[in-house]
Parts: sequence; C-alpha cells; structure tokens
Amino acid sequence: MNETTLTSQEREKNRELKQKLQANIEDALQVLLPFFAIHQKQALQFRKPSYVISSTENATNTLDYCRERGSYNFETAEFTFNPTTIENIATIGEETAHYIHGEINPLWKDKPKTKEEYFKTANLVELIGRYGALVYTQEKKQKVEPINWYDVVTDGSGLEVGQTHYEGYTRAEKIFKEQGAKLLPKIARMSFEESRNELPKIAPIHFYEPRLYSGLQRMIKKII
Repeated sequence: MNETTLTSQEREKNRELKQKLQANIEDALQVLLPFFAIHQKQALQFRKPSYVISSTENATNTLDYCRERGSYNFETAEFTFNPTTIENIATIGEETAHYIHGEINPLWKDKPKTKEEYFKTANLVELIGRYGALVYTQEKKQKVEPINWYDVVTDGSGLEVGQTHYEGYTRAEKIFKEQGAKLLPKIARMSFEESRNELPKIAPIHFYEPRLYSGLQRMIKKII
C-alpha cells in the first residue's frame, strides 16, 4: 500500500492496521519463543521487524501474491499482510514462526546452489512455519483448517511453490500429531543436509521414504 497516494484518513487507517498487526505478531512471539527454546534475552538480539499493510489487488506475479496475502521476508525482516488476514491466528502463527526460525537459523543467507537444494530448504522453512502455526493456534484454543493439496497449489502462488508448501505442511502436521511441540527446537535448528537426512526418518510422508532410508542404513552397515 503506497502511503504517498493515500488520503489523511486512509493513512490513519493504515497506521491503525500496522499497529494491530504488530500487536498480533508480538503476542505470537511471546507464545512461541518458549516452544523454540529461546529466552527473552536471546530474543532481544533479533532484528526489529517492520510491518506493511498491502492488498492482493497490487500483486503482479506469484511472489507478490504470496507476500501481500500474508508473509515474512527473511532478508528484510518485514511482515506484509492484507487487511483481511491480520486477525488470522494460523497465518500470524506461521509468519511469526518464520521470523523466529530466520533469526536462529538463517538458512537463506547461504543461497541454495541447486534447484533441489532450493526446494528442500524451502520445504524445511514451510515445515517450521506450519509447525509454529499449529502450536500457536492450539495455545490460542483455535483450530487450523486441514490442508488440501488442491487448495494449496492453486491459491495463486504457483504449482512449485504450492507443492513445497504442501509437503512442508504435511510433514509438520504429522510431527505435531505424533510428537506435539517437543521437536520444534531441534528441527528449527537443522541444516539443509540434516533435514534432508533426518526428516524422512522422523516423519515420512511419501510411501518410499521408510523403505528408502532403511535400505540405505543396511547398505551403510555392510560398507562399514
């Protein structure tokens, strides 16, 4: 939302929306920090985020759409939300979890070198986002809408981005259902390589994952 083109009344409304968004993010931070095993003193070292109120009407491409619906930008530490989503508990929880994850484990500082690495890293990031959303909504005594593959990959964000979100969300929900919040600190601190090796064993979501990794383990034992 370009504030230079707004009337004084619209600027005031935008300011109020930003304050509401900030308050909601700060509430989610207070709830989620202990689940990430982070003390308040540690959190004081985090970058101070900024807040933007926007609209999907301004979106011109896939990335714009994702950011303006409700997102967190790791590089700029900026939350961008649509006025209709600043009260959405699940979205607030997910994007706040992204913020925390980016501060304690800045995976995006080392740019992925291959397409596989990019999507696997993004998969891990989306897993943490969804995991945080599940924890936060439970603490707020709210329910998260069940994920649906078609809805995720056809929501305007694009097929590849949608599939990455879906796989991360699916694994997060499996972990949360089976383990609760206890694995959040460990997974949030995993490197790309660790997540690629460990997550299929912790929470397989594809039919081939358990067999593939048990087979690899047998091969390694034979070699050793």
